[in-house]
Amino acid sequence: MLVRITSLSGILAGLLVCSPVSYAVTEHDNTVIFTAWPTDHPCGVVTGTQVSTIVFYSTGDYSITDGQPWDGVTTNNITSQKGGVPTYQADVLAGRKASQPPADFFNGRAGKVNIGPCGPAGLDTLNFALTGVLEIEGNDYPIVIGQVGEASFNCWYLGSNEGEFDYSDASDSSGSYQCNYLTTPDGKYSIGAILEYMPNSYTFFIGKNQ
Repeated sequence: MLVRITSLSGILAGLLVCSPVSYAVTEHDNTVIFTAWPTDHPCGVVTGTQVSTIVFYSTGDYSITDGQPWDGVTTNNITSQKGGVPTYQADVLAGRKASQPPADFFNGRAGKVNIGPCGPAGLDTLNFALTGVLEIEGNDYPIVIGQVGEASFNCWYLGSNEGEFDYSDASDSSGSYQCNYLTTPDGKYSIGAILEYMPNSYTFFIGKNQ
C-alpha cells in the first residue's frame, strides 16, 4: 500500500473507523542511525577522511503493511552523544508486520541493489519502507530505507531512490567482518553496513573517499 503523509488527525480518524482485526497491532519506535565510519573500522577499506556533517530527513512517501499504525518520522542530530562523531538518528513510529507492498515500494526505487547490517537481500517482504534524503557535507542523495524482521532482529536496508549507487563488498584480512557498500554516483562517499556488528541491525556508516 503506497500512501503519502497528510495529517496525524486524518490518520488517526482512519484507524478509528477500521473494523477490528484478528491480530494485535502495536506502534514501535524503530530507530535507524547514520554515522561516520570509525577511524579504526575493522574492514579497513574506507581510507578517506571522516565526513564532517550528516543529515537525514524523510521526504514523506512511505509504504506500510495494511492495518499497521504509522505515526510519522522524527529525526535528531546525536553527534554530541557520540563524542563528536557526526551522527544522525531517525525514529520511525510504526507497526511491524511484513508484507509484499512495502518491499515492492522499496524495490521499485532501489531495484535489486541494497545494503544492510543483515546482508544485502532480494527483499520479498518488509514491515515498512520510506523515502528520504541523506545529506553528506551539503551534498544530497535521495535514498529509500526499509525494515523487516530477520530471526530475532529487525534489520534495516538502504538503497538509492531511483539513482545509480555502485555496490561493492569486502571483508577484513581475518575474514571476521563482512562489509557491504554503496558508492554515491559522484564517487565522493561510501555508505556501508557491517554484517558482524549484530545485534546492531540499524546502523549505516558513511565514509569520505579519497
